[in-house]
Amino acid sequence: MLRKTILSSVVLLILILMVVYPLSDLMPRNRSIATAALATKENIQEAYGKLPLLFIQNQGQLDESVEYYVKSPSQTLYFTKESIVFDLTPNNQAAASATADSQADRLVFSLDFLGASSNPSIEGTDKDGAVVNYFIGNDPEKWHTDIPTYKEVVYHDIYPSVDLRLFGKGNVLEYDFVVRPGASPDDIALAYNGIDSLRIENGELVAATAFGDIEQYMPYIYQQIGGEKVQVDGGFRLGGSDTYGFYVADYDNCYPLVIDPTLAYSTFLGGSGFDHGQGIAVDSSGGAYVAGRTTSGNFPTRNPYQVTKGGDYDVFVAKLSAVGNSLIYSTYLGGSQNDYCRGIAVDSAGDAYVVGFTTSTDFPTRDPYQGTYAGRDDAFVARLSADGNALVYSTYLGGSEYDRVEGIAVDSTSSAYITGWTFSTNFPTQNPYQGIKGGDYDAFVTKLSAAGNSLIYSTYLGGSGFDQGNGIAVDASGGAYVTGLTSSLNFPTRDPYQGKNDLSLDVFVARLSAAGNSLVYSTYLGGNDGDQGNGIAVDSTGSAYVIGETYSNNFPIENPYQGTRAGLSDAFVTKLSPAGNSLIYSTYLGGSGFDDGCGIAIDASSCAYVTGLTSSLNFPTRNPYQETNAGSYDVFVSKIALAPPTVITVAAVAVLVLVTAVVLVMSFRRSNTM
Repeated sequence: MLRKTILSSVVLLILILMVVYPLSDLMPRNRSIATAALATKENIQEAYGKLPLLFIQNQGQLDESVEYYVKSPSQTLYFTKESIVFDLTPNNQAAASATADSQADRLVFSLDFLGASSNPSIEGTDKDGAVVNYFIGNDPEKWHTDIPTYKEVVYHDIYPSVDLRLFGKGNVLEYDFVVRPGASPDDIALAYNGIDSLRIENGELVAATAFGDIEQYMPYIYQQIGGEKVQVDGGFRLGGSDTYGFYVADYDNCYPLVIDPTLAYSTFLGGSGFDHGQGIAVDSSGGAYVAGRTTSGNFPTRNPYQVTKGGDYDVFVAKLSAVGNSLIYSTYLGGSQNDYCRGIAVDSAGDAYVVGFTTSTDFPTRDPYQGTYAGRDDAFVARLSADGNALVYSTYLGGSEYDRVEGIAVDSTSSAYITGWTFSTNFPTQNPYQGIKGGDYDAFVTKLSAAGNSLIYSTYLGGSGFDQGNGIAVDASGGAYVTGLTSSLNFPTRDPYQGKNDLSLDVFVARLSAAGNSLVYSTYLGGNDGDQGNGIAVDSTGSAYVIGETYSNNFPIENPYQGTRAGLSDAFVTKLSPAGNSLIYSTYLGGSGFDDGCGIAIDASSCAYVTGLTSSLNFPTRNPYQETNAGSYDVFVSKIALAPPTVITVAAVAVLVLVTAVVLVMSFRRSNTM
């Protein structure tokens, strides 16, 4: 099986590229224009991991010991009356050891308040507009919605007449102790629990851990007197092997004293080892919707602050503002077992449609077409309201075996179209083109009603081998276009461009009628080695554009930009005629290494925007933002003109080694499980 089914977060980069390239200026001619556009794309893609810290109030979704918490892709911080608990993912460990089914090693430690008040008043201040929702389990009474978030938290009188103020600076936690007149800074005593050692170097407090040093810079100590900041001498003092406090020189005890250290653990933190973004969608106003799966809500079992999550993996959905600097909502979605996201789409009203598969028998459902878990794992489709705090509908979809969604599209009537693969002989069908499973596992294509409680149609699509739907698109008349892979020699074809499988894995491209019970066309597309379609788009004329990966030297070529395979595998980009029986163009795209095409989108001028992964040092570039490969695998982004099919601009985008490593490992895993 090919290294396919790359994470949708990479697959859907192309959607963001569509936003940042103005349609009136389709041919950027200089580096500054290309750089500006690319930066915007990257900002949206990475914004979820770069959001400022927000403190989420615990309203019953976590253990009662937790008052507030902070969650981002690389850290979860829990604030209790006795301590602050840090659950962090080190960058190098995440890159090295993250897999689809295992967590990267985590660094967990606490900062305990010694001799402090046993019951301080803890208050969230500076309320933020973002809300967090938990849809965990299938009992709506236990769902938590509209949980407020705050920009800072204050522990009032944690020591006598001493407040502790916590806030975010970027995605780094900072804290101030505010010592009121008459109080003593000597009362402040803190202890690290879970580190290797503690020392002071050049005035900085350094905590040694298994994954590197955590530094607190020398505190800035001051008083506000007569409208001016008056600095006061002082610094850290050690109280033992893992405890510390502060020493402060003489100061005016008639005014408050502020002790302001900076905690610098972010210097070695990167992306998440166990939060996986697997889908991105963008609405008409530029709002970005991120979906994926997460385990980082689980608090370590060695601590008494276990987070009450649904299972090992839960789905998350987050909406970011158009500029990417604020979170509109963030929602968990899952049951008591494992829940995996495969994609997301958004309609004109801002409702988000999330698809994946689940092993949870109590996955949250609402007005479902299928209300109960039926197999070894079932597909699911969930529609969230525009504000993210309610399920419009949520339904299982599956038979008695394995059923998995790989792609989703939504039409103008808010009907969802999904494709994937199934082992079940009793997968739900309705007005099918093909009513029974044809082989080992078959692709399926399903259209749900806007309310999600009925099927407009649902059909198998496959032959006697194995067949998998990976990508789906829908045209203005409701016709569905599907691509994927097939090993079947008898995959159903109609008026094909290519009527036979070359005894290998081939791409398939099929167009279903609006009713779903007939094929407008269906064709193989491939050569004498392994080929797979990953993404598909359709233009206003009904021409389908397909992207994927090929190992074949004789992949079908027509009016190519690149006429021969250059490496171990190449991406391909193919445009079919509306009738599906001829190629308008078809081209390899790659260098001497591995190149994998993952996602595609089309603009109003029928230019194709494509993205994927490359290990090639000589991937074809033109007017590049980045001219060279910076790691083992880099993302590529290319724009292909209508006629002649020439690459106008290619940007080989360097992403963090962490992200590419996780993407590749997960890709291998998903291929190996097929």
